[in-house]
Amino acid sequence: MAINDALPGIEIVITVDGEPLEEYIESASKQEPNTITRYVEAKSDQIFAIRITVAKGTPMKGDCLVFAIYVDGKLSDGSYVGSEEVLSQSTTVIVAGRCLSSTTLQRFIFSSLELATDDKMFYDEIALPEDLGAIEITVSEHDLLEECDHFEEEDASSGVGIVSEKALKGCAISHSVAFEAPTAMAEQMCTKTEPVDGNAQPVAKMVFKYRSRESLRAEMIIPRTPSPPPLEEKEELSQEEVRELQRQMRDLRAFKQV
Repeated sequence: MAINDALPGIEIVITVDGEPLEEYIESASKQEPNTITRYVEAKSDQIFAIRITVAKGTPMKGDCLVFAIYVDGKLSDGSYVGSEEVLSQSTTVIVAGRCLSSTTLQRFIFSSLELATDDKMFYDEIALPEDLGAIEITVSEHDLLEECDHFEEEDASSGVGIVSEKALKGCAISHSVAFEAPTAMAEQMCTKTEPVDGNAQPVAKMVFKYRSRESLRAEMIIPRTPSPPPLEEKEELSQEEVRELQRQMRDLRAFKQV
């Protein structure tokens, strides 16, 4: 659970079944200013959510902190926490997917990346190596304006779709974020905000790069599984290993007699 020094009262995690995913750090990478990058393991067809917690007494220059959520380089959804909400207690919001309307939700889900092996390049693939495989949450300081008269409705989305191997340029990316079929949810309110002093620049950013366990090993984010030591070097052997060692010795003696 990473905490950004720029806003130490904020914690953001990726959750599955309500539990945060284990986070990994790429020690050799350079961090951008006010940015924290973590890796998490993605499993195919796994529904996930983003949990944002703002601690009691977290200072804000404006009325609220706005959290914009980008998946695979595209703005997906967002939320905000007001300064009055954290005066006496911490506040947690869960972003489970993209809202199509005030009462309709498409949940986030990890999907195995479907690759095309020919040399065709698909639409809008130039930016894929940088943006694909990442969930980015930006934090900005805003003032509240008014509630919206209506909720801007969105079209349903299925995710990235097929990607060419050529576009990935050797990146060890295994998954993309897809969206489940639309489902009903409790009605959500829409509120207009504006950046404090007109400064739309985020004050902090959290990036989660999601990969399969195999891809995490390929990128040396987690150590590769070491090869087991030879049987003759092990201090203790199971019965099956004893039989295997005896078989190897018989084969060796037979080879020497030839």
